Amino acid sequence: MEIFNIQTMMIYPPLKEIPTWKLIYGALVLSAAYSPALMAQEEDVDVYELSPFTIDAGSEDGYRATQTLSGTRLKSDLKDVGASMTIFTEEIMNDLAANSIEDILNFAPNTDVFVNDLNDSQGFGNDFINNDVKYVTRGGSTTIVGQNFFQTGIPNDRFSTERLTFTRGPNAVLFGLGNPAGAFVSSTKQAHSKKKTSISTQIDDRGSFRINLDHNQPIVEDKLAVRYSGLYDASNHYLPDAEGLSKRHFFTVRYQPLKGTVLRANYERGTIDKPAVRPWPIFDAYSAWMQEGSPLRATPSTPRVEGMENDGARDLISTEFSPAGTQIPTMTLRNQARSAKPSFAAGFAPSGNKLSSIDESVFPIFHTTFAGLAARLHDYETNSFFLEQKITDKMYLELAYNTVENDYRSFNGMRGGDAMLHFDVNEQLPDGSPNPNVGLPYVQARPTLIDADSERINKRAMLSYDLDFTDRDDWVKHLGRHQMAVFLEDSRVESWASNNVHRNVTPLFTTSPQTRITHPWNQLSYRFYFDPENGKLSTAEGRRILEAPVIYSGDPIPEPGPNGITPAFVAQQGPNVRDVDVETEALAIQSFFFNRRLVVTNGFREDTQTSFAGLPADFRDFRDDDLNNVNPRTLSPRELFADSPESRGGSTKSQGVVFHATKFMSLSYNTSNNFSVNATTRDLYGNLLPNPQGDGEDISVKFDLMDRKMFLDFTYYTNSTVDKLDDIRRTPAGDFLQVRDIWNTIYNETGDPKFQSPPYATLGSIWKDRTTTTAKGWEFSMTAKPVKGWNIRLNGSKRGNSTTTERGVVTRQYMNEYLPIIKANETWMGYVSGDGEGRAVSEIVADLEETLRNFERIKDLPADVFAPNWTANLITSYRFAGDSSLKGFSIGGSMNMRGKTINGFGVDDSDTVLPDVPFYSPGYEIFGAWFGYDRKILNDKVNWKFQVNIRNVFDDYTVHPLRSVDTRDGNNTSSTALYMLREPRTIRITNTFTF
Repeated sequence: MEIFNIQTMMIYPPLKEIPTWKLIYGALVLSAAYSPALMAQEEDVDVYELSPFTIDAGSEDGYRATQTLSGTRLKSDLKDVGASMTIFTEEIMNDLAANSIEDILNFAPNTDVFVNDLNDSQGFGNDFINNDVKYVTRGGSTTIVGQNFFQTGIPNDRFSTERLTFTRGPNAVLFGLGNPAGAFVSSTKQAHSKKKTSISTQIDDRGSFRINLDHNQPIVEDKLAVRYSGLYDASNHYLPDAEGLSKRHFFTVRYQPLKGTVLRANYERGTIDKPAVRPWPIFDAYSAWMQEGSPLRATPSTPRVEGMENDGARDLISTEFSPAGTQIPTMTLRNQARSAKPSFAAGFAPSGNKLSSIDESVFPIFHTTFAGLAARLHDYETNSFFLEQKITDKMYLELAYNTVENDYRSFNGMRGGDAMLHFDVNEQLPDGSPNPNVGLPYVQARPTLIDADSERINKRAMLSYDLDFTDRDDWVKHLGRHQMAVFLEDSRVESWASNNVHRNVTPLFTTSPQTRITHPWNQLSYRFYFDPENGKLSTAEGRRILEAPVIYSGDPIPEPGPNGITPAFVAQQGPNVRDVDVETEALAIQSFFFNRRLVVTNGFREDTQTSFAGLPADFRDFRDDDLNNVNPRTLSPRELFADSPESRGGSTKSQGVVFHATKFMSLSYNTSNNFSVNATTRDLYGNLLPNPQGDGEDISVKFDLMDRKMFLDFTYYTNSTVDKLDDIRRTPAGDFLQVRDIWNTIYNETGDPKFQSPPYATLGSIWKDRTTTTAKGWEFSMTAKPVKGWNIRLNGSKRGNSTTTERGVVTRQYMNEYLPIIKANETWMGYVSGDGEGRAVSEIVADLEETLRNFERIKDLPADVFAPNWTANLITSYRFAGDSSLKGFSIGGSMNMRGKTINGFGVDDSDTVLPDVPFYSPGYEIFGAWFGYDRKILNDKVNWKFQVNIRNVFDDYTVHPLRSVDTRDGNNTSSTALYMLREPRTIRITNTFTF
């Protein structure tokens, strides 16, 4: 990959020019930080006076952290906190050559990077498009990542952050409005009193290049310091064509005008182009054709034979970006033949017939074709201001202000369901002319673009007080010591979003309704032909689809292209807009009794959220004559819905007890809850779903052994979520989302607008259901430093029995009510849908009825049914002593082990799911290794560190079973239908110069 690519810079918005005043401002704003400088060495002693809102500089020793802010929002000893958390120290991050959360997720107990779940059996992978990071833990999944205890929506990167803390389970003190699975919290870097510069470069064997400049400059001794960190990161994913580019700048200042006063703030600015990679191969839509001898179709009127299927889509097909074959005029290829999908692949008849293509002789497995056609693009700016004021020796005040502006686009150039590898079997084009691409494999893409902006403003005031009775000589001393914090927070988030489809906006039709630019017959799709033998496989040119403008209601239509085709994204689905206020009041108290042997933590929190929100159906009257929707940025939900705000809230609490029974053993109990306000998500009827509520309970025993050289903890956890928002639109039971195709078809045929509003089709198809889930299990962790220079971090988990109840209640009720109504209308049943398959409504109804039968079978499956039944992780390193002949050298290794995972179910003679006949993916173990060398150079003025990391040393499990199906042989024999792709052996080299 070229590091500097002019064409890439033309397609993606470059880093906006930063005015001089902002650079000066960025150098003078004051840094929000809770932990020591990222590059701090042991000899760096910061003379600034630390408040209870700041972690001590010496609180990390190798892999072990001793303090945290994530228990009570105040500095606490980790041993006194009952909540479950894992802290990734600076040394761990260095050893793993980790740059972001994604690099360390799999090393947390009971945690994995999200790949797939019960609700996506067909491999659509929309979670990879919609979320920068998602991970699964304790029976659920979460996307919550906070910085300085503010949620930002900006992808985390180590260039501006340090110490990452992962809390598992709900924690009301951290985020009363949150996810019961947990949250990642990081701190920004801070300026300090030592002049220091670090230049770090990183490359890998895929051609990635990363450079980070980090400079800290004291201005006034012990009073004022500034710091700048800049990042250029051109990354290549392990799947070809998935290239990323980040350019980011971070400024921070710390000013201490008086002994008890500290001012901090930061300013960050950047652009991020991050691949949205679905980690599985392309789908097989050719093997049935090859089994029939790869027949061809002579003319458009020649009957199709076995191994062929009809292409029923009316889309206009462009080959403009095809890497192979011959470009043909943009035209509809409806009723052309193509190689057929295998008929048995899904295991459940209605689940899409998806089968991974893993035949290297046909197509390379790791060329997924959609890897280069999906990206998340951020253009953002953040500001943070902090004031810490010492009022008395026991009382401190913190005032905080945080803003985030994020211009965001999510490009889904090839939807997951489109990544079917067909062969063109037509010897002629529809007009009878010769087809120059007959016999070539291809995929066909229907691009979409989510155009979304958001603005966040957070204001927080926190007051801490240390009430200590232990220095008394009388009985009062038994009342103990109490560290208290009360805080008030006000947050406002404004967001605008539109999910736009790709159309020819100068229609070739002359009659209505096809003359509307939003009509599905104007869908503009792209066909990519391939030539595997000559290596013509790249879909990267398809990123130029992003050059097409987004056309909203009232926008001028561009002039037609030379061929009469004008590509653009249009707002067919309609906008989602929100203006949300959250007011928070919270109190946290940590109490110490009996000479700190008994520690009691209590947290209480009250959150009230007021939302002014609009969904696509609310803006039908804003559409123009083309039924194109309005630009969401022009809408003010606070004004439009001033008379109908949605106000929801509630109370949450955390309670914990730690008993230090002996010098080497402690017992702890912690319980907490939280909830997430639902102000927009509705069910199929259009009714607002209730707030999801989470509860968690941890029972732990902890050991401090080997003269404080080894720390062990064992935890039994229970996590529950009531009224969890459940996206059951597509599950292993089938596809409930097809009901949208029915109502859209009825609307297109009748023109009656009521069929695009609840309880019929919901514009944008944004509906879910609710369920209640419970997950239980064990977690353990060991951090040790047996001898000087040797660090060990070992952890693991064992998943227990989990339950799911009340799943799909609303959806099942809806189907049982409306499917009979549809079936009773013979005219409706005869309509042909525009779903891309050309199916009749009657066929879709039959499919939905089978989906409903299957869903009755699987509705009680645990939400984490596809999680490994156990996990184990190891990180270890050894640094040779200064008096050794290997002085300066270090070595290390890592391991991720996972147990077997349910990945499918058998079916009976009627193809109905048998939940008591599970299929399994095998367990796996992946190893990493590294070696490093550091020494002083240039007259001992510069410290040079060189490190080589090898991921997946043995190149194992790169193609691993993801979904298995029943072969229908009468014996419930399984066969792998879908595979996942893991990172192959990768070599990463890091050079760091510090002076």
